[in-house]
Amino acid sequence: MKKSFTLILLLITTLLNYAQSTTQEEYNYITKGFKIQTDFGLDMKEGYSLKRFHTITDNFYKADFLLLMRKEDSSTAGLMYAISFKKLPEEPGKGYEGDYIDTYYFCIPVGTKKNKLMADNYTLMLTLLKGKNEYQRSLIWGAYLASMLDFLSYLMED
Repeated sequence: MKKSFTLILLLITTLLNYAQSTTQEEYNYITKGFKIQTDFGLDMKEGYSLKRFHTITDNFYKADFLLLMRKEDSSTAGLMYAISFKKLPEEPGKGYEGDYIDTYYFCIPVGTKKNKLMADNYTLMLTLLKGKNEYQRSLIWGAYLASMLDFLSYLMED
């Protein structure tokens, strides 16, 4: 199992590092433009398509992983990570209420020029946490980590 995990991780890293890099425009589309597109019912960005890759649903969050694909060469432009939350309770012991109300979009860039884009993701996460109390921040970080672990587990399924 350990060898399989290492092999899969090495394969994914190799493929992502040799793929055409995510551009700043593609990063901006995934983190900002897609929300505008869906909120206003606009058409898909020209020259691209989205492929749903994996969805995780929990009692207070839902995480979607989608691949942004370039139509011209069928290459992956980036992985969209969209996480939606129900209304978060102010303190432990309170329930989660209603429908998913807040959705945040992150881009997991591909290729060799991803360091700045990953730093931008960190800034987005800080924005997400702003104005939340310590308990709510722990729920958000927990959901983020749990969904990422679930996603890695999904990638390793036989």
